[in-house]
Amino acid sequence: MPLVGSFVLPHGALLLDETKPIYSEQLNRAMKEAARELVQLRPDVVFLSTPHGIALDSDFGLYLNQQAKGSAEWLGEYGEYAVQVQLNRSMALELKSRLSERGIGVSGITSFSSAVESPLRWGEAVPLWFIEQALKQQQQEDEDAEHEDEKGIERKTTTTTYIILSQPTRRIEPEQMAADLRRLGETISAFFEERTERAVVAISGDLAHTHSRSPDSPYPWSATAQPFDEAIEAWASSLDEERLVGGAGALVREALSCGYTGFLLLDAALRHQQRAFGKTLTPKVYHRQAPTYYGMIVSSFLPSSLVT
Repeated sequence: MPLVGSFVLPHGALLLDETKPIYSEQLNRAMKEAARELVQLRPDVVFLSTPHGIALDSDFGLYLNQQAKGSAEWLGEYGEYAVQVQLNRSMALELKSRLSERGIGVSGITSFSSAVESPLRWGEAVPLWFIEQALKQQQQEDEDAEHEDEKGIERKTTTTTYIILSQPTRRIEPEQMAADLRRLGETISAFFEERTERAVVAISGDLAHTHSRSPDSPYPWSATAQPFDEAIEAWASSLDEERLVGGAGALVREALSCGYTGFLLLDAALRHQQRAFGKTLTPKVYHRQAPTYYGMIVSSFLPSSLVT
């Protein structure tokens, strides 16, 4: 069971700082809970898809540096929320070859030199910050609980690495990417299932960006925002493909969601897990809210055998 879980994690930096007026305690709590459950799966590698990374025009991009470093900096704030992670370059190269064999447009992205850090910003750094904080907490708990080994509890020390995939800029026309995203999700599912390493898929993405009626909002208000977010929550609660493709898909052009292509990728991967490997999945929504002009949702999809 190498693919041990999948998560949807928003990347709004406002989740981080409780002193900000638009901080959401509920979403912060949900992110901490999801990150905690992700880490408890003991992943060797986390595959992170981001819509706000180093994006190419047409191809999906795989970061090929040895490490990645950056912060959640947004409009001059949140720079203190910094992360530095180890990238799994060799596995990313293997995945790149597999995707190319399936006819999926994918290119490797090496920033400056593979020996230096690939730069990160909010689209990667926000979910990574929560995951890394949970990893530190888990490591401390493992150290404090060494005596439990005497009771027959086997503990696994895991060094978690990352594969980061950037969505192309053509994601603004998701209907034209549907076939590619389906093949991408299926290939990712098969790729990790064939391996011995424990893997988690994490989708960085937010919901509709058209919730606000304020003249200061970067996007105009749309009546599609609320029903779009509701459709995504319905999909995340049930894995009902029609709510994602038919419901949200009919609204995304006006609702403006940066996460939608990632959701399509994930849905394809999850359905492949069910169809090809006979897995039963348990969906869970931790919280959904629109504290600002865009909505956010935190959710997970775990093999039912791992859900207590």
